[in-house]
Amino acid sequence: MLISSDGIDACRRYQVELALPFPVLSDEERRAIRDYAVWNREENIAVPALYVVDRSGAVRFKMLGQPAPITRHLALMAALARMKDAK
Repeated sequence: MLISSDGIDACRRYQVELALPFPVLSDEERRAIRDYAVWNREENIAVPALYVVDRSGAVRFKMLGQPAPITRHLALMAALARMKDAK
């Protein structure tokens, strides 16, 4: 799932425009953003972040910031492969 600090209407647009196969949730109160410590108080925005959380709720991978798309993709694929191998 994707969590955004934007409103519900914007989140619906993201899901449709990007054809995402997972839900996009609105976190206008920024609870998840604070819980995962990705809030940039100086700029009053969320830091781009990618977390892989397993079914038990354990964080298996995290990437903060905006790395090059290929770097993000390769790191995500490696994290998912490790989770699959751990089953």
